[in-house]
This record gives sequence, C-alpha cells and structure tokens, in this order.
Amino acid sequence: MDVCVIGCGGIGSAAALLLRSYAPSVHLRLFDADAGRIHQALELARAIPGDDPTAAVVNLNGSVEDLRAHISGSAIVLDCSPGRFGPKVAEAALSVGAAYASLTEHVHETAEVIKLTHKHQGTSVIQTGLAPGYIDVLGMVALKRFRAAHGVQNVRRLALRVGAVTQHDVPGPHYGWTWSPIGVAVEYLEPSVVVRGHKVTTAGALSDRETLSICGETWEADLTSGGAADLPDVLHDQIETLDYKTVRYPGHYAWVDSLLAGARRGPRPRRPPPGRDGGRGARGRGRPHRARRDR
Repeated sequence: MDVCVIGCGGIGSAAALLLRSYAPSVHLRLFDADAGRIHQALELARAIPGDDPTAAVVNLNGSVEDLRAHISGSAIVLDCSPGRFGPKVAEAALSVGAAYASLTEHVHETAEVIKLTHKHQGTSVIQTGLAPGYIDVLGMVALKRFRAAHGVQNVRRLALRVGAVTQHDVPGPHYGWTWSPIGVAVEYLEPSVVVRGHKVTTAGALSDRETLSICGETWEADLTSGGAADLPDVLHDQIETLDYKTVRYPGHYAWVDSLLAGARRGPRPRRPPPGRDGGRGARGRGRPHRARRDR
C-alpha cells in the first residue's frame, strides 16, 4: 500500500518515521517543495529497515492537476503541509480515490475539506494531530467516564487545555518553537469556536486568559483557534460550556500582546538621515541658510 506524505518538515519527517516503524509494509512516497527537506526526511526514514521510500519535489502553489499526477495510485495521503494548502491537497487526493488525512488546526480550510469529501464521496480523517486531534479524543473519553461514574447525561462544563511547551522556559517569548510559527500565529489570530449556554458561537482568540496550577507549577492559558475541532457541534446540546485553551509559560501571552500591539500601530516613520532636510533650508522655512563668516 502506498502512503503519500505531503510536506517533509519536522512533523512530516516524524510522521514518515512513525509509519516506517509501525507499518513496515507501507511504501512511503514523500513530497515537499524543498529538496533539502526531502533529503533529510529520506535519510531519517531509511534508518528503519524496509521498502525504500520514493520522493519528489512538488510545488504546492502549482495546479491541482500537477499534484494529482504525483499522488495518483496512493491509498492514503497524509497532509503535513501548511494548513492553507489543505483544500488543494484534499481535492487532489479525493479525486484520485485516495483517503485524505490532515493535522491542521485551520478552521476555514477544514470546513472546505469536509465539503470536498462530500462532493467526492470520499474518506477524510481531519484534525488528527495533538490539538485538534488527540485532545478531543481524550476529552470524549473523560466525558464518557464521568457520565458512567455519576449517572448523568448533561454536563455543565468541558474544558480542554493543551500546551506543547518545552521542558524549560525560554527567556523573551517564553516559548520554544516546536511547531510551525505560521500555525501558531493562525491560532492566535483566528476566532475560537466555543459553547456558551448550549449554543455554538465564537470568541476572540486570546480574549479569556486564565492562570493554572498544575502539580504546583504556574501556567497561563487562553482561547485559541481550532483546538476544539467538531466537539462544539457534536456536544452543544449536552454541555453548557465548552472551550479549548492553549497552555503556555507565564509571560508568553504578554509577549504576544506586545507584538500584536506593534503590528496594529504599523511601522514607525523613518527619520531622514543626518545632514539631509528633504530639500528644505536648514532652518526649516524653505530659505537657504547663509553660512556665517569666521570672525
């Protein structure tokens, strides 16, 4: 069975290594726009014995037809590319009969993928990463156990809290860039889908900060986009309040606030270099300055 991995960055390379380790009968086909990343992913995958993977350079800014030609014949396409390419990769995969799987937290692109899946009557496994993905499965398991233990159906609150943080704090941003900075920026800017009073609605990202204490250590968390996946749509009749927040070291969100404030102000005006007055006189009244004679 052929499995395509689109995008050979850190996550794509790790996914290829896991597939190689746990599904040795799978034939891997690796694609990326950067030949260097493909080479690194191939070296990593070949460290595990098995069928030799194949690879090719693919420009995701090209046409769907070009992408379709590369992935034709594959049973599964695992999309590890930047989230904005999701609909294009899904269209190519579903149109050749492959199942499509993605890791992205991009909400609008995921909605487009769902529409494409219905259009092609295909199979898509979307939002399958840590968050969205594993955290939502864990939330459902915890919810089922709570209901069974207490004999209830309706629940007051389900709070999902996740943070892919480094083992030690990093001065400045208070965050180690373990994930794509673009993906992090998207979840900080796009609205968060929540449940409030049994109704599905949206709340601004970074609009509801809280302090957490976990095993005696202090953390901060705030609303971000995408992490709740489709749980609000599935559970809003049964849960009064549901939301997803991203956990960070204290000080991180203040650092993000300062960046956003600077972006809203725009670039600072540039001052003219010393000795230049933009064509005006040195006294600033449009008259040439008469040099004084030495006395």
